[in-house]
Formats: sequence, structure tokens, C-alpha cells
Amino acid sequence: MESKHVLKLIDGNFLPSDAGKVLFDLINCKINYHQIEKISNEVRFDKDLSNSTNRIKQMQEMKNNLQEIISFTTENGMSLNIESHIIITCIKEK
Repeated sequence: MESKHVLKLIDGNFLPSDAGKVLFDLINCKINYHQIEKISNEVRFDKDLSNSTNRIKQMQEMKNNLQEIISFTTENGMSLNIESHIIITCIKEK
């Protein structure tokens, strides 16, 4: 099996409202993952994972930036071309 894989997650033109639905759902899913991970580790190991906290903040900022883009394109009668690739590299654990 190859060690590197590229998956095309999103590829197309979207109306701002449709782009918002897809992208906000994706970002919210990531936020939920990190919130659950953070709570789980606090309960199980009595520690705060700064990575999850930082990622949640980054995702919130991303949502704010996305809202600005959606508003701008809606107000100006534009559509959005979105491409999103996921790159997966298989690594051997030591």
C-alpha cells in the first residue's frame, strides 16, 4: 500500500449559502471533536490538552473569517469555487 494518499473532499462551485452549510458543518464537526477530546482527557487524566484548546480557538477564528467571505460573496452576487484535499501519510509507529 502507498504511504501517501490524497482524497478530494470538496471540489466545485457553490452558492454562498450552500458553501456556508458545507464548510460550517465541517468546521463545527472539528470543534465538536476537540471539545469532546478535551473533556474526555480532563475527566480521565485530570489534565487540559492545550492542543485541543488551541485548535478550538483556531476553528472559531476560521468560522469568523468564513462568515465574512460568505457575507461578501452574498452581497456581491458571487459564487465560490472550493477545493479541499485531505493528504494522508501512513507512518510507521516506533
